[in-house]
Amino acid sequence: MLLVVIGMAVYLVFFNSCAPPHQEKKEEQTIIHSQETKEQKDQKMAWWRDAKFGMFIHWGVYAVPAGVYKEEKVDRGGSWIMQHAHIPVTEYREYAKQFNPVKYDPEQWVELAKEAGMKYLVITTKHHEGFALYDSKVTDWDVVDASPYGKDLLKPLVEACRNNDIRIGFYYSHACDWVHPGGEVQSLDFKPGGHWDPVQKTKSMDAYFSDIVVPQVKEILTEYGKIDILWWDGGGWYNVNRKRADMILAVTKDYPQLLMNNRLGGDYPGDWSTPEQYIPATGLDYDWETCMTMNDTWGYRSWDDNWKSAEALLRNLIDIVSKGGNYLLNVGPKADGTIPEASIERLKVIGQWMTVNGESIYGTTASPFEQLPWGRSTKKDLGNGVTHLFMHVFNWPEDGELRVPRVHNNVQGAYLLADENRQELRVISRGDKLIIDVPVKAPDQICSVVTLIIKGDPVVMNPPLIEAEAEVIFDQMEVSLKTNVPEVVIRYTLDGGMPTEQSPVYENMVPIILTGSTTVQAALFRNGERVSEVKEKAFSKQVPRPDEKVKNLRQGLKYQYFEGVWSDVPDYKNYKSENEGIVYFWDVTRGLRSDHFGMQFSGYIKVPETGVYRFDAAYNDGCNVSIGKQQILKSKRGLLDHDIKRESNGIPVVLESGLHPITVNYFQRIDHAVLELFWSGPGFAKRPVQSQVLFHEVI
Repeated sequence: MLLVVIGMAVYLVFFNSCAPPHQEKKEEQTIIHSQETKEQKDQKMAWWRDAKFGMFIHWGVYAVPAGVYKEEKVDRGGSWIMQHAHIPVTEYREYAKQFNPVKYDPEQWVELAKEAGMKYLVITTKHHEGFALYDSKVTDWDVVDASPYGKDLLKPLVEACRNNDIRIGFYYSHACDWVHPGGEVQSLDFKPGGHWDPVQKTKSMDAYFSDIVVPQVKEILTEYGKIDILWWDGGGWYNVNRKRADMILAVTKDYPQLLMNNRLGGDYPGDWSTPEQYIPATGLDYDWETCMTMNDTWGYRSWDDNWKSAEALLRNLIDIVSKGGNYLLNVGPKADGTIPEASIERLKVIGQWMTVNGESIYGTTASPFEQLPWGRSTKKDLGNGVTHLFMHVFNWPEDGELRVPRVHNNVQGAYLLADENRQELRVISRGDKLIIDVPVKAPDQICSVVTLIIKGDPVVMNPPLIEAEAEVIFDQMEVSLKTNVPEVVIRYTLDGGMPTEQSPVYENMVPIILTGSTTVQAALFRNGERVSEVKEKAFSKQVPRPDEKVKNLRQGLKYQYFEGVWSDVPDYKNYKSENEGIVYFWDVTRGLRSDHFGMQFSGYIKVPETGVYRFDAAYNDGCNVSIGKQQILKSKRGLLDHDIKRESNGIPVVLESGLHPITVNYFQRIDHAVLELFWSGPGFAKRPVQSQVLFHEVI
């Protein structure tokens, strides 16, 4: 997380955001991937987009302490134990003498990945502890020189991958290095400059890049033959500026087919985005890959038994692929070279399912359906004018009828993917649904797949969109209805009734003008029959909330800081504050610790013009917003632990111009502290709430 100050506006920038390339003209910029044509990018990314599923391996000296330091468990003490326990460099180096993975069997690791259905593998060549898993010529802090094992760990793994047709990727921590002087070191709130050992500051970061990073990047790209992926970490938020990023790109320019993620730094976007420990709610408009642990730890931690079930992991894979992404699932081997049995068990379950149903994952694209109550869907264009729609059914229909939103296309058949005989299932149209007759018993308890064969690219009879600036009305509101389905008409009602063939037709894209509280319902019709579900949106007319007359205003908000362990935003009236003061933006770095704390911001917001306003927030882990006594935004619970950033949209509210009391309640559980607040209103689109409109009363 990087704190960026622009004038009086302050933004907390999420670490894996993909900023556009810097426009400064430099000769070095001829080497970056952004100079590729779309055709070149598509050709290079084709195998990765088809692969969908990969294995992440976090392995290093941190597997020796395994989350325990001086006989005490260290929270988040897997691969981060050195930083979180502030272990001195000299003391930490001693752990390498116990790193002796005599049970390491790279062929077995790769066979496990292959059995699980994984198509590529990414291993940490050097994590934040700075320890190289190969014989680096620029340091003795590597497996050959510092451990009793004394052999390169990467070479046999690369060979095993090639022998098993698995693509190989190298993770490399170029920004953070807690052992080599000059490497970036974070404080507990994930800001640069958190050094705890004087030796870490005996060189500059530029010297560290010249002496360690650039030579090691050359080593891992030249010593092992063709490498498919370089998976950077830390550069996007820990002091890797354009100059330092270009030092690396001067090396990688000779490898045009090399794929690189978005964490290099220097404002370079990379080839794909990297959501960490969470799944975007609706997918993303560009290539993306969710990386995730099976329990709560990247590197091996002996006491972390909070394992996700095989069912959860498999359904995560399906969910991600249905949204157009890839899944990079982590294992953290032990110091002896074995993978924890719990990881093996889960991967084998996934592999059993993939053996039967992998066709519905590999080479597919995102679901064409808006939402499916029983599961997910993926799509595969067979290239001959035929498309397969794979229905991933989590909740099997008890009545034997799988109901799928109707498509405009010619349906050519359906069958169970688990059925070796591909016996055809009956498909009929009934109103706004396709009905597929399926067996009463599900073929698979976690997820059963039904293949629907259609002609051409799918055109789903999704209900029409009902678009308006807000769902509340101050004076009047324009409402538009839209669809991309051909040969249909949109019929609608304004009285709350279900649209029928006698209802008005929405024509010529002319907006409907609402002046009072109304419920709009709309659906698609063809040949007098409703062929889509009904979309409904309620609009309510509101009287503006009156402004408040406040004297003795000063810029900034009051804040109170609390400590506690919560799973949702608490009522801070029941807690005693540990600290308080005035801030001029949503500063969640005022906490006395990095985890398990909360903050309440209170004061007044100056509304420029009477009208409809909407407040949105981005946060980790929770955030509620109130105007006066009305809560206008409530955080949503994450489906997964360790969400780096969640987003919530508030309900619209009609405000009179002037001052209105605002309260923002925030809590942080673990990982990066993030809070951003946005608003939109009359005459301006969504933008950050800036300090100029925030005040508190001096009593």
